[in-house]
Amino acid sequence: MEGHRQGFPQDLVSAEIGQALGHPIRLEILRLLADCGERCSCEIEPLFRLDQSGISRHLAALRRAGLIVSRQDGVRALHRLASPRVARLVRELNALADERTGAARRALGRGSLRKIGGGKT
Repeated sequence: MEGHRQGFPQDLVSAEIGQALGHPIRLEILRLLADCGERCSCEIEPLFRLDQSGISRHLAALRRAGLIVSRQDGVRALHRLASPRVARLVRELNALADERTGAARRALGRGSLRKIGGGKT
């Protein structure tokens, strides 16, 4: 596209955030922190079928993207959302997903999925 500059700093950051949001476990961690507030890793780990290192990798990705902040309290690592905007982002993503799944249910009721993604089924 003529006149369009690529690589604006906010585009790069937005892409990094998008990558961090690209895994269902990370979205669930964000939802948990949005609903329950600051949580210790030891409270997050039992909720998923991952070992401690797996959860740590997901938390690190969220931290790198600036979606969560972490702090040490003795031996405990505590995590919380970096901003109330993150909670709003998670709610908006959930609302979009609800719209899509609602459209899918309606299309299935009519016997067609073409209208959802615009492609062939």
